[in-house]
Parts: sequence; structure tokens; C-alpha cells
Amino acid sequence: MRVPTIHLNGTSKEQLLIDYEKAHRAVNTAMDTLNQIEFNARDYYVQGSFAWAEAVEEMRVRFSMLAQIKSELETILEKLDE
Repeated sequence: MRVPTIHLNGTSKEQLLIDYEKAHRAVNTAMDTLNQIEFNARDYYVQGSFAWAEAVEEMRVRFSMLAQIKSELETILEKLDE
């Protein structure tokens, strides 16, 4: 993963930290909001016997993708703050 290099002709360290922290907070908000969805098998059973299991897996993947983004942003923030 590429991390921005702080140098005189680039974006300041302070601005990069502000922007990446803002993105990190947004991902946390997205994860919290996704977790608040009323996610229930009763909304899927009419689609067939496998619909709920598929929906659960799809939701797991959504959380996984957000967790990956969160992890990458944390790594970038750590490297920028060194």
C-alpha cells in the first residue's frame, strides 16, 4: 500500500492527517449505520430457502470491505504520524 510522502511541494502533514482522520471517521460511521439496519430473515424468506443465507453472506462481505478500508486508513494515519 502506498502512503503519501510528506515533502515541501506536497500536501502538508497536518492536512493529510485531517483528511485521513475525516475519512476514518466516515468509515466508522458507515459501519455503525450498516450495523443499525433492521436485518431479519423475515424479509428474505419469500425469495426462497437460500435467500437468507445469501443475504447474511453479502452483509458479512460489506462489513469486511469496510473493515479493510478502515484498517488501511489506520495504517496510513500511523505512517503519517511517524
